Amino acid sequence: MNYEFDQTKDESNIDKQGLSLTDADDFEWETAVVREDTRKANPREVKRYVSEN
Repeated sequence: MNYEFDQTKDESNIDKQGLSLTDADDFEWETAVVREDTRKANPREVKRYVSEN
């Protein structure tokens, strides 16, 4: 899979998360364990998300 991203965003992600977006190239998607996020959403975030879409 090919990924495209802004270099500035990648640098920001490295600063904030300690991960480069290029790390997705080495991620083993086929064997990943995926779980549903069951945390309660912040109502302000839900409103913002709904209004942007």
